[in-house]
Amino acid sequence: MEGTADAPALGVAQGAQRVERLQVFTHVSQLNTFGVTSTLIYGPTEAILVDAQFRNSEATALSDKVAAKGRRLKAIFITEPDEDHYMGMAVLHQRFPNTPIYMTADALTHFQKVSPSQVAGAKTFLAGDAPDAVPTPEVLPRTHLLVDGQSVEIIPDLQGDVLDRTNSFVWVPAIRTVIAGGIAFNDVHVYLGDSTEESRQRWQDSIKRIQSLRPLVVITGHKKSADLKDTPQVLIATGEYLKAFDAARRSASDAKGLVDSMKQKYPDYKSEFILMCSAAGSFKLTSEQIKQQFGPGPGC
Repeated sequence: MEGTADAPALGVAQGAQRVERLQVFTHVSQLNTFGVTSTLIYGPTEAILVDAQFRNSEATALSDKVAAKGRRLKAIFITEPDEDHYMGMAVLHQRFPNTPIYMTADALTHFQKVSPSQVAGAKTFLAGDAPDAVPTPEVLPRTHLLVDGQSVEIIPDLQGDVLDRTNSFVWVPAIRTVIAGGIAFNDVHVYLGDSTEESRQRWQDSIKRIQSLRPLVVITGHKKSADLKDTPQVLIATGEYLKAFDAARRSASDAKGLVDSMKQKYPDYKSEFILMCSAAGSFKLTSEQIKQQFGPGPGC
């Protein structure tokens, strides 16, 4: 699935020259891997990729689309150390071996703690569609990057769907576009399994930080389908979801009740698995307790 954000692609005058504006395209995975997105920022000759997909097959499809653009891939930036955003690094590194893969220093520290268990869990969840190992990213050397001489800014280490403050977003000022990573979701249940009421309040601050830029386009880290528009409304919707979850958690007696309440409020949102894991994390359920409340199936 591929969506193209509504970012302007026309030339802009600079003195006597005419500079082609940057463009973006977004690959959206199937919902069985949470509708995770990867976005290519590209100009006439260069490109930067944001996030790497989860399944090998999705990363392969993404690699084909990146290669088809014919630009020099300068860097791959991973917005957060959650496996659905980085597991495809193995495929991308094989396809583009000379392209550095970056995380912020704090995200990399978290990645080094959790990636062994996350890779093992992905092998259980995805079987042959998961890598046996993933490369270790490099530390992001600077937050100001360039694509064909135009700015791409990394806004680092904010609060999002990782409990540690290791979510970053990407700002492309020339086309007023934000690639929000796990700070915003688009018609997909927001992953809250590693959050607390306090972290969700800090998350609201991250949303306000993005809104302060007054973006025209906001590409979320998870999206129900590629045909949904990438508008700033997704920031408001994500913030309202966080508030609704807090209210439902206070009134629910168990995780299943929390899931039922959120499904009733958001009947069109997808990935009930994410919602189940959010509820299970909120009630600190064991694997056995998850099975008792929700029946057999993949664990969170």
